[in-house]
Amino acid sequence: MTSSQILLGWGVYLAGVLACTLALWLITGSINPRVRRLLRAGTFILLVTPWWHSTEADLLLPALWVMIYDGLSAGFPEMARAGLPLVVVTAVCAIIATSLPVSDKGKKKKQPSDKAKQKAERQPQERQEPTL
Repeated sequence: MTSSQILLGWGVYLAGVLACTLALWLITGSINPRVRRLLRAGTFILLVTPWWHSTEADLLLPALWVMIYDGLSAGFPEMARAGLPLVVVTAVCAIIATSLPVSDKGKKKKQPSDKAKQKAERQPQERQEPTL
């Protein structure tokens, strides 16, 4: 494969990853924020982490698919070549994703602001129609 074919393949693959990540983003919108962040980041990391195709080649491919292909064709020792770094990167991602604080954006939006309260107090209670 030429380098232009590899770049084209990566482009198509990343477009698919983006579509899957967007779908996951919409699906996980109503669950716990920590679990949601862990699922989103973990899936993204699993799909886009690159790894070398073979020990002789300089081609980078998605590590998940390199691991699966090596496991099916050459067995477990070759599968661990791409699988071990992928597991380490995913574990680091999981630790970071669960340790970050959760913001309270949703709770703040539900409370009326002070300006809205002041504006409501300035409005007259009853509307007075003009007389002719």
